[in-house]
Amino acid sequence: MSQYKSIDFSYQEWLFYTLSSIIFFLFYNLICAHSLSKFEFLRTHWNFWRFKNTLISWSHAVIASILFAINVYQMPDLLDDMINVSSKFSYIAICVSKVPLSIIIIFIFSITLSLNRYVGYTTAAISIEFNTVFLHLRFMSVFCNIDKNSLKFRLLSILNLVTFVIFRLLTLCWMTRWIILNRSLIPPVWFTIGSLGLVVMMTINIFLLKRLVQSDFSKEKTIMNGSESTIKKSN
Repeated sequence: MSQYKSIDFSYQEWLFYTLSSIIFFLFYNLICAHSLSKFEFLRTHWNFWRFKNTLISWSHAVIASILFAINVYQMPDLLDDMINVSSKFSYIAICVSKVPLSIIIIFIFSITLSLNRYVGYTTAAISIEFNTVFLHLRFMSVFCNIDKNSLKFRLLSILNLVTFVIFRLLTLCWMTRWIILNRSLIPPVWFTIGSLGLVVMMTINIFLLKRLVQSDFSKEKTIMNGSESTIKKSN
């Protein structure tokens, strides 16, 4: 049995930390918009919007990854008993981590907050943000026309691929295994929602992995990108 106890997280606390996170990222959005408006390559509205949103998502991923690491270090039993074990810090981490994410993730995270259960399971999902850090760094590097044949980009691509496999695919496989093995402990409606969420996330991530491998590790694309960079430099 876990040495840690589960605590209740009130609706008022949930609302306070969620709204605080929203306000923080709205304020950060204004700072990014002001700072990035000075760059020439972001003059078009589409480029500006994409780069700004990616930068904000990258910053969120860094924060969420740090919160995950602290959370698991302070309470390792979160990943043993993923239904009942919780702490105030783990709830705060979930509130902060869910703000800029997709509708599906926000909905699933909100279930945890409303039921005061499955905190460990939701915490495991936050570990995906470790890869998001490198995924967004890669996108911003491409956006800034960094040569894909350069050492720093190749290193970033390898780190992105390794963390993708570990923190996205393997984590989702582990979460799928857990939810199947513990099906009898989960009400049918939450089991169905959790399973559908995993299917959607796994499908998206497999498609994304295929695109990354084709883009960064395909020989034809690497040669083509190298040639394009050479032409740009010569011009």
